[in-house]
Amino acid sequence: MESLPLAVVSTGGAYWFPAWSNENLTPLFFQVRNNAGNTIIIRKILAGNNSKGNYFDCGGSYDLGPGECSSIAPLMNMSITIPPGEEACFGNWVLPGYGCKERTYWLVPVDFPRVYPDVLPALRTECNHDGTGSITIENFGFEYDELIEGHTVTKKQISSKPFSVRCAGQCAIVLSPNWHVECG
Repeated sequence: MESLPLAVVSTGGAYWFPAWSNENLTPLFFQVRNNAGNTIIIRKILAGNNSKGNYFDCGGSYDLGPGECSSIAPLMNMSITIPPGEEACFGNWVLPGYGCKERTYWLVPVDFPRVYPDVLPALRTECNHDGTGSITIENFGFEYDELIEGHTVTKKQISSKPFSVRCAGQCAIVLSPNWHVECG
C-alpha cells in the first residue's frame, strides 16, 4: 500500500476561544511530514470547501494581544518547503508549549459570517465551551508543488476521512497587566 505524500504526524489539541460576541476562534497546532521522495512546497491548506493560502508571520512576537500579531506581522503567501522525510509545523502564537508560532491562523465554523485573512472556515464541529470534546474538519488536505526531476508539478491531497482532533482546553483574554491571551 502506497503512503500519502503528506501526513499529519502530530497535533497538540484544539482550544475553545470566545474571541468576540457570538464568534469563537479555534487555535490548533499540527506537524506535517513529507513522505514523498521529492521536495514538496505547500501552497494551501484545504478544509471543508475552503482553502487558505496565506498566514501571518508572527515570528517572535508571541506576547501580543489578539489581533495585534495580525495587525503588525506581514501576511505571507504560503510557500512552505519540506524536503523528503522532513517535517513542518502549523500553529498559532497563543498556544502553550509549542515551538511553531510563526504560521498563525485560526479555524472557525464553515458558516462563519465574516472573512479575515488569517481565518479558515473549516470546522464541522467545535470544542465545547469548557474546552472538552473534539473538532472535526471534512475534506482536509493540502495543495502543493512537488519538485520532480527539475519540474514543478502542482497536486492536491484531500483526506477521505474527516480530520478530528481532541480539544485540550480553553483560551481567554487577560486584560492586565498587559492585554494578552492565555490558553490551558
